[in-house]
Amino acid sequence: MIIMASTVEEKKQQYSRQLAAYTLRQWNAVRQETAALKKEKQATSNRHEDRENDREEDGQRTPGRQKGSVRKDLQVKDFGSHRSPKTPS
Repeated sequence: MIIMASTVEEKKQQYSRQLAAYTLRQWNAVRQETAALKKEKQATSNRHEDRENDREEDGQRTPGRQKGSVRKDLQVKDFGSHRSPKTPS
């Protein structure tokens, strides 16, 4: 039984190492993707600002719009407020 217990422990440790390695790969993949999206967004933003600056120089600025006042749509979902009704016991 002692041999079996050590084998089970070794399998647990091996599984733990494999899971940690898999999790780290997933984490790194998400970080790389996020960094790439952030870089792409920054490049897009820079191009937009360049166009805005060009329009400013030409006197074509949109009335009522301030520089840097870009509206960002944000949807918030409050899962705490959508509780299912209690059923009578």
